[in-house]
Amino acid sequence: MMASMSTTQFYLMFITTILLVLSGNVSSEGDEATTASPANQDEKMNCYQCNATDTCEVEQNKDNNSFTDCGEKHCWTWKTEDGDDVTYRRDCGDVCTDDTKELDCKTSNNRTECGKCCSDAYCNSGLLNAGFRLAANVSLFLAILPILAVHLL
Repeated sequence: MMASMSTTQFYLMFITTILLVLSGNVSSEGDEATTASPANQDEKMNCYQCNATDTCEVEQNKDNNSFTDCGEKHCWTWKTEDGDDVTYRRDCGDVCTDDTKELDCKTSNNRTECGKCCSDAYCNSGLLNAGFRLAANVSLFLAILPILAVHLL
């Protein structure tokens, strides 16, 4: 019986650690804010810029999407899902930490808002689909996990 409890505890800790890493709550990097310009100083810090338009909800490219020089700022992409309505916003932002470089989602009242920053020119081109629902589900699972652990032990 003791061996199965130890095995159960091991798996619970293992699963919890993996979920924490996936949700972005644990990082092997520091949480220092990034304030430097792009690595290539000759290239401007251009970021895609759009606000809740149809062209904002697709993968961006230099040929047919708007962009702006963000100077010393960073690129950001935000996605809001409210029921069936999905909107994107892309622009410059002041602070970009190791935590905000990972997809960060918050859900309240059936509305999920996610944001992600990056520090290279044109880096906010992609969609925030990978892990969008996963982040909300991981947060819910992490809230329920202690209750499950008590019942398993």
